Amino acid sequence: MSLEVWSVVILLLIFVVGTTLNINLGFLALLAAFVLGFLVMQLPSAEVFAMFPASTFLQMTVLMVLLAIMGTNGTIDWLMEKVVALTRGRHGLMPIVLFLAAAILAPIANIAAIPILAGIGARYTVRYGANPLLTGLAVVHGTQTAAFFPIAGYNIIARGIVEQAGFEYDPWIPFVVVFVFNTLVAAVGFILFGGLSAIRRRPVLDEEAAEAELAGGALPGTSGTAPRPADGQGGSGAQPVTTLPALDLGLDAPAKSVSRMQLARYASLVAFAVLLVLAGILRLDLALAGTLVTLPLLLLLPSKLRGKPFTDVPWHVLLLLSGMIVYVGVMEAAGAVQWAAGLLGGAGGLVAILIICYIAAILSAFASSLATMTIMFPIAFAVLGAEGASTTMVLLVVAAIGLSATVVDVSPFSIFGALALAPFAADKNLDHKVLNRQFLGYAGGIVVLAPGVAWLLIILPAWMAGV
Repeated sequence: MSLEVWSVVILLLIFVVGTTLNINLGFLALLAAFVLGFLVMQLPSAEVFAMFPASTFLQMTVLMVLLAIMGTNGTIDWLMEKVVALTRGRHGLMPIVLFLAAAILAPIANIAAIPILAGIGARYTVRYGANPLLTGLAVVHGTQTAAFFPIAGYNIIARGIVEQAGFEYDPWIPFVVVFVFNTLVAAVGFILFGGLSAIRRRPVLDEEAAEAELAGGALPGTSGTAPRPADGQGGSGAQPVTTLPALDLGLDAPAKSVSRMQLARYASLVAFAVLLVLAGILRLDLALAGTLVTLPLLLLLPSKLRGKPFTDVPWHVLLLLSGMIVYVGVMEAAGAVQWAAGLLGGAGGLVAILIICYIAAILSAFASSLATMTIMFPIAFAVLGAEGASTTMVLLVVAAIGLSATVVDVSPFSIFGALALAPFAADKNLDHKVLNRQFLGYAGGIVVLAPGVAWLLIILPAWMAGV
């Protein structure tokens, strides 16, 4: 086999071995990059090291430190409490509130918001016999609406690859497209899985009971049982309520600590808004802007907690990102990207983009969306470069590939889908095999439909209009 083919085979092995043996894909990719680049291709080690995405790594690190600070000072839990309280007893609105909460919190907490929101959704599902898929897709799709928010991780990756390919980058085009598409998919799922009938039910909780519900306790005046609605979803009669962990919002802390943490929370929101203006609108380097707004937040933390945000940074994600980018760089040096682009380009630019979108959806349903996009973007840009595509067309392709890779994350094999499913493990009344099949079946339908619909609605009209 040629070197190009070997590099693709090794890439597939990275996905298979990493997913099967639960080894970080970035670690395997770094190992493969040095074996292929240094030993086989005999590239100088300095040239392989030069493929390390230093700028992207710094931007992601600073952003993750900022998010970890907002987790440490309670900003994320505080926002979540405020948003979820909007239901005011109308439990049928909970999936919509979870979707909105995920969309609001995702730019701040990203994947960290899923376990907490999914836990709230699980309490709602257990208490009222709602469809677990309803809350699961609300949380995942809500989170992914902000996947390409101007300072989100996926957007940082896309910017780096687009600019490296020689195109200008506007973060708002991919963000708007991905936001709208995920919202529409969530709305369709909400209707299909009984969301409208849940909304039409009369509210059953008063304000006192709603507060108890948010705290995860039993309803006032009850003995820990709750009715299942007699609407075909969960039968009728009282069923024992599974006890799930309550959300610790830190509201029982001493008054002085509460006051200081409140200041830290408000400062966090201001810092986040300033960062959005500096990096998203004024186009200041994200690493620099993030450092400027992060330092004051660190100083507001008690001295004994100032090291915690740095230990809370998900370094495994940074390793995944860095390793995959380095290996893709070695693949480009081996000619694999141009080779793959040539194969796809032979089918024509339009068809090539459609195929790339489907490949992105399939890979992302079983593996990392981040790794998938890191691989698919360069191939797509090579095809577009051969077609003489405009910057706007490139950004629309980024959006189409991005939403194809993220909208399928409700799959139980994806980390997002797995986190959304995890809180339901405490409910012994659920058939978990059936629940897994439901999530997998829904994800399979999305894999089949979403890339084609995205291509039909986004890429084809723009291509035909000569954008």
